[in-house]
Amino acid sequence: DGVWTASFDLGVLNPSLLDRSVDLDLVLPAHWDPVWDGCSSEIGSKCVVEVGAGRSSLLNINATWSGEGTPSGASASVGVLGEDIRWTAPMQPDLDVYPLTSQWNLTSDGAGPLLCVDLVAEEGVHANLSLPGYVHGQHTVWWTETGEQTLSSTAPSTHCLRSADTMLLKHTPPSTLSIGNVSFALEAPVLVARLAFDDDGWNISSNGWGDALEAGGSLHLDGTTCSDLSPEATPPRGEQGWVWDLSVRGSGAMPIVAEGEVLTLRAPAQGDVLHCPLGDASPTSYLLERGPDLRMTSPSMDRRWIGAGGVYQDGERLAGMSLNTTGALSLHLDVDGEVPLNVV
Repeated sequence: DGVWTASFDLGVLNPSLLDRSVDLDLVLPAHWDPVWDGCSSEIGSKCVVEVGAGRSSLLNINATWSGEGTPSGASASVGVLGEDIRWTAPMQPDLDVYPLTSQWNLTSDGAGPLLCVDLVAEEGVHANLSLPGYVHGQHTVWWTETGEQTLSSTAPSTHCLRSADTMLLKHTPPSTLSIGNVSFALEAPVLVARLAFDDDGWNISSNGWGDALEAGGSLHLDGTTCSDLSPEATPPRGEQGWVWDLSVRGSGAMPIVAEGEVLTLRAPAQGDVLHCPLGDASPTSYLLERGPDLRMTSPSMDRRWIGAGGVYQDGERLAGMSLNTTGALSLHLDVDGEVPLNVV
């Protein structure tokens, strides 16, 4: 009838000499609506089942797909609340070829960023891939194998998109992937926030900490949560200048740098740093990398980043930059009037 459904049978065995009440918690991918059968009581995704001593109870879970298009590959799991017991089962659509997950994967090669999808296919299957309704044309975003937005593959596996403007891959990826006559809704890739430090570190001035860090707060090397943190002190000024080395002082409050002052922030070549901002802003964990202290500075903000950089106008690359070595890079543009640019 055109509706995708999934069904699971689950047996709960009680080998003890006492009757047990078992609380089960079901975790399904988004857009799957479950219905339990066999529970003593049921609240949402949770099921309570009474199992007598030395006996077992059989449960059934029926789920209906309510999302757009066709479901991709995923997994379901059922756990026992309060105990380290979890059962996991794959959810695979009954198709010859389908995406492994419902999300694009952002990666890169020597030529720059790539937006990829991993396909699961039966042996000998052919697949015709397209991007229906995509807002960007094939001169801007294309499959690496064909240079177009259509692709016919005799061995479906991992296939990637490339773009002249990497911002398009990161922020406006295709929302729909069609494989033959079947369409799948794919979510945007998970973006990993990264901070690049050279050996000398960052020089923080009265201009502030820069975009994404302007909310202030505190920094925590290899931190995992901002909950229940003790108040942090700001790094002290030393006789050799004001230096905050996260390898030595792994956490601290982010100070306000006054006019005429400079704080040098240094970080390890690897690891993560957690930013716990003030106010209602959400915490962010950044992956630390070695790279140049590359900044675009305006009167109100600085930006720092690492990756395959470039300046683009309407998808055309005007200038590129190599960020594989440490050091500073200044990019000067000679333009007449106001010109919209993407700096990525």
